[in-house]
Amino acid sequence: MIELTHRGVRAMATVAGSGLLDGLRDYDPVVAGPCPLGLDGPECDVDVLCCGPPTSAFVEQVAATVPDAQAFAWHRVTFDDHPDVVVITLRLDDLPVEVVAQALPTREQLPYRRLVVERRLLALGGSRLQTRVRDERLGPDLVEVEIAFARALGLDGDPVTAILRLESHTDAQLRELIHAALGDPRDLQGADQ
Repeated sequence: MIELTHRGVRAMATVAGSGLLDGLRDYDPVVAGPCPLGLDGPECDVDVLCCGPPTSAFVEQVAATVPDAQAFAWHRVTFDDHPDVVVITLRLDDLPVEVVAQALPTREQLPYRRLVVERRLLALGGSRLQTRVRDERLGPDLVEVEIAFARALGLDGDPVTAILRLESHTDAQLRELIHAALGDPRDLQGADQ
């Protein structure tokens, strides 16, 4: 079970209570990033991934959905090799939020796919893995979630690519990887539990 931080619980409640997710339901919004993994730090933002047109009309809809948001800004970027992605930054009750829209189904977007792999790893690795990844992420220098997972699990190469390579692994293969990194398999959660 993934244990959210106190800040993460408040952040998730703030996003849910803002009406943002309800207002964007036609765009299949998914909360991603460190917060739903219990790996957020003090200034961590909440990411909301959407399958939406990267247009000014989408930006206007987000603005209308959360009219009380502060520091509302947006820009276009190339993200994960997908051109023309819109990133909207805003603050909800002092919580930094990024709404990312691209014309790709949310569940096919790379940040979502990484989130799924990372959730599986944490579910299988339990609190020991979550603590190890959190320690790597929030150590002397704050690092990206994928870097923290790669360090904790001893993955080679580019951390983002290394995490995505785990998508096709079975739970047994992931448990084996976690065991090699952490040790005692009795501390790992079984897929059937």
